[in-house]
Amino acid sequence: MNLVMFDIDGTLTKTVDIDENNFVKAVNDVFNIYDIDTDLTTYKNITDEGIAAEIIERHAGRPATKKELSDVSNYFVNLLKDKASANKDFFQPVGGARELIIELQENPDIAVSIATGGWKESAIMKTHAIGLNLQDIPVATSNDAVSREDIMKLSEEKAKNINNISKFESVVYVGDGVWDLESSNSLGYHFIGICKGERASLLKEKGAVHIMPDFSKPEDFFDILESLGVVNT
Repeated sequence: MNLVMFDIDGTLTKTVDIDENNFVKAVNDVFNIYDIDTDLTTYKNITDEGIAAEIIERHAGRPATKKELSDVSNYFVNLLKDKASANKDFFQPVGGARELIIELQENPDIAVSIATGGWKESAIMKTHAIGLNLQDIPVATSNDAVSREDIMKLSEEKAKNINNISKFESVVYVGDGVWDLESSNSLGYHFIGICKGERASLLKEKGAVHIMPDFSKPEDFFDILESLGVVNT
């Protein structure tokens, strides 16, 4: 069995800008911190928990407390809930995402999991909005670990437990950021990029081989999996 692991923001849901804007507002409102560096590559851990902790440490000169991280997380999630209540179309899927996940789940040789740098409650909101039930999919989030690599490893372990196996033949991570590619390389995972424009160009510069704009042509995704030896057609 092989594992196909997905990021959420920018990969399954069109929520990169939404997330950044409301994350910044949450930090502004909760801590009165306004000079926030939005260049994610400057942070050690590019996850909600990791970025929030580093912002607080940079400005307060000390490690963030659990309460502070909980406060900003709760505020952030409430901002997203308010937005979603005001507009039911607030969370939009990346083209073909839900249908692809369902098709992968129907393949007995493939396991599916999620590893997101976002907080758990926001992950549940976003995936629910596009029709994905996370009760059927092992998930690791920023609530489970601070570093993206640890989140990905935990997602793999959860998938092993659910599928009652000790090892996957291979793991493919599907993401949209350079940090996703770098973490995949570090863990020995295959990588498929889901993005276009500048993000796609940057991933190519960093060595990504397989990049798609979305999942609207699932046959292209399965062609990549076949080239990686993950599926046989």
